[in-house]
Amino acid sequence: MTKETISSHSIQANRVNQDRTHWKQVSVQIVVVTAFLSLGFLLDGNMGINNEIDILPFARQYADPSWIPRDWYLNQPPGYRIPFLAFFGSMAAAWGFLATSLIGRLLCYTLMASGLVFLGRKLGLSLPLLLLAVGLFLYVDDHQGIVAREWLVGGIEPKVVAYGLLLFAIGLMLTGRYRLMALLLGLATLFHTLVGGWASIVIAGWLILRRRRHFRNIQYLGSVVVIYLIASALSIYTVLEHLLTSSPTGAVEPSYIYVFIRSPHHLNPLDWSEQWWIKPAVYLLVLALSVGILWRQRQSQEHGVRMGLAEFTLLTLIPFGLGLAIAPFDAQGTFLQYYPFRLGDVMLPLNTCLLFACALEQSFIGKARPILLFVCIVLLSGACTVQAVQFHQALVALSEFPSEQQGIDPEGKAISDWIRTNTPDDALIVTPFRKTYTELCRSRHICT
Repeated sequence: MTKETISSHSIQANRVNQDRTHWKQVSVQIVVVTAFLSLGFLLDGNMGINNEIDILPFARQYADPSWIPRDWYLNQPPGYRIPFLAFFGSMAAAWGFLATSLIGRLLCYTLMASGLVFLGRKLGLSLPLLLLAVGLFLYVDDHQGIVAREWLVGGIEPKVVAYGLLLFAIGLMLTGRYRLMALLLGLATLFHTLVGGWASIVIAGWLILRRRRHFRNIQYLGSVVVIYLIASALSIYTVLEHLLTSSPTGAVEPSYIYVFIRSPHHLNPLDWSEQWWIKPAVYLLVLALSVGILWRQRQSQEHGVRMGLAEFTLLTLIPFGLGLAIAPFDAQGTFLQYYPFRLGDVMLPLNTCLLFACALEQSFIGKARPILLFVCIVLLSGACTVQAVQFHQALVALSEFPSEQQGIDPEGKAISDWIRTNTPDDALIVTPFRKTYTELCRSRHICT
């Protein structure tokens, strides 16, 4: 065996060992971040006062149409949500709602954690600083969004899967891997049209601003577009069907009811408090300071990725600002119904926290670094201790599921149990959907 052959085998063995070490580190980081997310949210109001009590029964009905065949609401067309409904609906039909909530959240948090770790590594963040950024985003305020109450981590919804995929797409966008980015962005659009749709528009704008440096040729650009269209085909079809279908006409449009009566906290800026602008202003200030600190170290390997994320963050605020400008004139909610505030509402705080952590990582070097790590550990330990206490309380409460933790008062639970025991299986019950004792749904026809 020649020296060249021995050297080649040695290099190959070193690469294999490096790959194994890399994936072990990544796996450990994903497990730690998943545990961090789960500690705060895995047992938080399962099937309670959140959208799980809406989407999971809908998913179960889709997977098992014979479950409650006479219910008007649960038998509505699924729209673009078919992949989500098929997966989680089958799980709910087989294991019940509580198990689906727990397992489904754990799967979603793993996806979200994987996206955060992927993006964090592209930004050059160590695990303690990544956890600090995630902790600041989740726990610095009651709401994860800046004002429109958007969120990333919580119950099971199609948008949670979409945001998890979007985090990967952003990391790929920042590193120039556009074909894989298009695939994941298309899948994000497939799971949630509005999350993926607004993100696609913003990413397209980001790419246009950088087109001279990033696009190789028109064929490459065409392949990126085709991949996205194929991955999001079902969602695009649903959007076109919605736009081409005429809505009922009358003095009050359906969009008016949805925007101004059903979801004004998400969609109507005139419903927000007069001081709503303070929080986004603070985040913008922190973002500017963080970018200023990072700009001084332009020679760093991650500088381009960090500046790209800052640019993307600012671009997400364009639909937000457009919604603010149109709101006073959109009397029927025609534009506001499409959630123009959604993406910027959650991307500004999340990306600001990530870039703030990058600025800390860059500023505390040498002898100052152990101090930074010590402070991170203290802060994270305090947050985990508080969340662990709440986690234990929620775990104990699950023994009485559904209970007050899910918004079910004892009297209402007793009434539902009586109805379940003393009425025929084919009885028609009229009840507000969100007040329904979910176990009642297993054997009764509910008209919502």
